[in-house]
Amino acid sequence: MARAISPKPQTEYTSHAISCHDLPFQSIVTYGFIVDGHLHRLRLRNTLEKLIVERWNILGARIGKDAQGRFEYRVPSVFNDEIEAFTFDNDALATPLADHFQIPAPTLEPSMFTPSASTIFQPPGHLRHDHVSRYESLGQPILHLQIVQFSDEKTSVGLTVPACFCDSWGMKELLSAWSSVLAKGGNTEDVPALIEDTMILENIAPEVVSDGTPGSLSIHRAPSEPLTDSRNESCARGLFMPAEVLVKMTEECRTELTAEADEVGVDEEDVLLAWLVKRLYSTDLPDRPLAVSIPVNLRDKLPALANRVYLHNAIHMTTRLFQSLHASSLCKKLLAHWRIKHGPTLPQTIWARAFHRTPNVSC
Repeated sequence: MARAISPKPQTEYTSHAISCHDLPFQSIVTYGFIVDGHLHRLRLRNTLEKLIVERWNILGARIGKDAQGRFEYRVPSVFNDEIEAFTFDNDALATPLADHFQIPAPTLEPSMFTPSASTIFQPPGHLRHDHVSRYESLGQPILHLQIVQFSDEKTSVGLTVPACFCDSWGMKELLSAWSSVLAKGGNTEDVPALIEDTMILENIAPEVVSDGTPGSLSIHRAPSEPLTDSRNESCARGLFMPAEVLVKMTEECRTELTAEADEVGVDEEDVLLAWLVKRLYSTDLPDRPLAVSIPVNLRDKLPALANRVYLHNAIHMTTRLFQSLHASSLCKKLLAHWRIKHGPTLPQTIWARAFHRTPNVSC
């Protein structure tokens, strides 16, 4: 007598609401970086999977909709061959990195350059989406890992997520935890439990929402704001900031501002942002939309990936597209961002002083 085959148990999911009230937050973003050396692709994959399964299972979430038709994260109770923690693709190319992606030459002083038009940091076509609704229809994990090795001992690593799930600060925490697991042979015990607000853009100050400015100024390229015409493409800029120069500028700003305030919260991100804005407005640019970047320092977050890391000099630039080049309008939005970061009582003059303290440079 044949034995009956038991049906597979249904996977249970835990739901979490998503604040996708703003179209840009429903878009998809890829964080990419390049390291020296041929990193072990399966080791990278396996350690990231171990981190997700054992400590940060929300990274393995899917996108769904609740009874009211609102987007939500659905975190599976278990992961297995059928329920992946993330999607993954990798390749080893017989060509050097320079054939696919142009890294700007290092400079002794800050410099700006035209970014490479490469698409190496991009998932394959069947996994590439521009909106969270595609994840819902395909039941696909929200996280995608892409690793490419080049013939000249370089490796590119790309992590793709919906913008509403992980901003650049969240990605910084993810890279830090992943790096720790790599360095300790897969041990996840010392990785702290994930606080959801670290990764998810849920809490946005009401006054900022009313002003139309998102809380973190994250990367986005919404369908309603395509950067396709030559006028917009001509304003694209990249930044190379030598670490020594940024440290010196930050120390000078802190020294000057400390004499005027009891407590000064100026850090490298603020100084670099101030320098970038000042540099952009020190020239007579035509009136056109502008992609403005908020920097996040990742230099100290990637020690286990390689001895040397290229990530726009390990300063990750998250981008927000503004429709006006008027400096006063832009600075108002940036001050709103700074109030979220440092608190509502911080005098506006502190950031203004940091802005004026940063030097002009040629580019």
